Amino acid sequence: AVYIFYGARDSNFKRLRISGQEYQSKFAFSAFGYSIAGNVDLDGNGTPDFSVGSYLSKHVVIFRTRPQMKIKSEIKFYEQGRLRNSLILEKNATDFRIQMCTNFNIKSNKNVNVRHQGEIVIWAKLIIDEDEKRFFIGSSSTVSMTFVFQQGVTRTCKDFTITRRTPPEDLIHDQNEVSLTPVLWYNATSNKTVGTLRISKVNGGEPLVVPEGSSYTDFCSYCPYPIMFEPQSSEISFRRDCKRRGEAGNFPVCKPVLRVTLKGRFGEDRNPSRRVENGTKLVFGDTPWLALQVAVKNENQTAYFTVIKISWKWENAPTLTVPHLTVGNSQCNVDRENFTATCDLDRVRSYLGKDQEKSLEFLFNMNDV
Repeated sequence: AVYIFYGARDSNFKRLRISGQEYQSKFAFSAFGYSIAGNVDLDGNGTPDFSVGSYLSKHVVIFRTRPQMKIKSEIKFYEQGRLRNSLILEKNATDFRIQMCTNFNIKSNKNVNVRHQGEIVIWAKLIIDEDEKRFFIGSSSTVSMTFVFQQGVTRTCKDFTITRRTPPEDLIHDQNEVSLTPVLWYNATSNKTVGTLRISKVNGGEPLVVPEGSSYTDFCSYCPYPIMFEPQSSEISFRRDCKRRGEAGNFPVCKPVLRVTLKGRFGEDRNPSRRVENGTKLVFGDTPWLALQVAVKNENQTAYFTVIKISWKWENAPTLTVPHLTVGNSQCNVDRENFTATCDLDRVRSYLGKDQEKSLEFLFNMNDV
């Protein structure tokens, strides 16, 4: 038996067992008299191949190998017309420019550099600000492209302008970083061709290996087999004056000033419309539903991981049933035994910037009281 190691689409290496009885060839291939020859570059692509021959059948199967290609990407940023390795955006940034470069190197299975022949095409996709959805290239947060390498060229670059499409009044205050994730792939090795060779003798002299069928030439011997590309995400930070608690850096810890405002409504259905004013006295039976809105405004530096916690109970009527709380969002953890609720102020962003305001509404069912 002959064991062949080959690559799969997911770049995992698998093992294939070939035996004389199981191998389905266009010609008889006897298991008697196996011989293996290797370390010879039969097709001139710089990568040694190997062959398995059968003495009894007078046939040989040649296993041709491709060189391996490592693909890398690099993202640089334009700042004042010059390329930089990093970039810090202003709080009111509306656009910025980047350069995405792709390069590769090809090596034989002996770890020797191989110069590629012909044209190499690498497909690419760039994903921008995937979580926050603030910045786009054109109208999309994902752009697809190709990098074309002529013979002898191993590096090429493309420039992009990235623009912010959030409302103008929604200035960016110490928000989460902008992510840039490149994805690269190469599929010129998708053609799978099994070529057969015939051994003949020229005028009764030395043996000559002759390919049978035009399919033999379909095998792209110089097309490298890609090694899996692991995307490396880049992040762009926003300029800021302070840092969140526990974060490393030289900035002082942010000192937000939070102002809380309470508003109430009551009525006979789940969407009450009658407002609760200062001094309003509610009567049992007239208030089947009570809605409480808690608004939080930050008047100073960024507030990170802002949480609202409320509790409700009767102070002077311990025998009364405590009203049931209905929360219409998923950022709250309600403890119905102790009648408390802890909620993230914003389920998308983990911060509240200066002069920003967020609110949550809590709806109480008073019917069972």
